Amino acid sequence: TPEAMLGRLAAAARKLMKQAGVPFERLIAVGAGAPGAVAWDSGVVNHAPNLGWSQVPMRAILERELGVPVVVENDVNLAVLAERWRGAAQGQQTCAYTTVGTGTGAGIIVDGVLHRGHHSMAGEISFLCMSPEHLDAQPAGWLESHASLKALTARAPRAARRDPARWLG
Repeated sequence: TPEAMLGRLAAAARKLMKQAGVPFERLIAVGAGAPGAVAWDSGVVNHAPNLGWSQVPMRAILERELGVPVVVENDVNLAVLAERWRGAAQGQQTCAYTTVGTGTGAGIIVDGVLHRGHHSMAGEISFLCMSPEHLDAQPAGWLESHASLKALTARAPRAARRDPARWLG
């Protein structure tokens, strides 16, 4: 269940802090990412198909488990913020970050501001319909059904035995 998974996540965070010699009392806040549509203002994961989650109050669960304030955001949005802060997009006011893994996604910054869209789904490119004949074939017609690592390994079974980082090289 989401509650059990997030409980294990909180326990792992406490264990890592202990291993690093950092007293748990020093933890003042947590930022957490989820792969899917996240209502950042409430901390609810509205839809995370690869986790099987729908309407999961991630922020509330983690705050209860850890006893500190928690901010929850889409994982790829966090990645684009990190790239703008310390990575390849440093100094850029407008940039995008795309990822292909278990799923597909994008994080978008416009004029220095993270763009979430009206329903916090601006970067959810996994749901893009690939062509008109696929309009009624959801999820078969979605980008993720064609371009995720799972989809690519299904089309190239021999490649699945190799490290995905070497597929293009």
